[in-house]
Amino acid sequence: AFGVALAACVVVVSGYALFPQQVVTIIAGRSFAGAAPLLVPYIYAIAALSLANVIATYNIARGRMRFVPLLVCITIGEVVAVMVRHRSAADLLQTIDVGHTLALVACASSLGGRRGRARRTEAG
Repeated sequence: AFGVALAACVVVVSGYALFPQQVVTIIAGRSFAGAAPLLVPYIYAIAALSLANVIATYNIARGRMRFVPLLVCITIGEVVAVMVRHRSAADLLQTIDVGHTLALVACASSLGGRRGRARRTEAG
């Protein structure tokens, strides 16, 4: 599932990066063409969050929850940063990009380990 999601994200982000003006014009019309520079950071943020969601779902299904405290801290930090740093749409998108990238890293931090219960059983 992660490989398919990653491939879809790469294709979409690449396509939007190559043709941002055309994408905005097709979706919203010519009057919104000025938003084209904001498209790639926005699509990247969505892609990073969707990948984090795939990994988080997998971790939860496997009982790997050690990513949750870090993800909660990152989420709170992102909300605070958005409230403090919103001088422009570009600033807002940059903050969200960083926050969603960190969320992806937080979710990935639980990969590769054993399930919580199995580790305690072997140790105890």
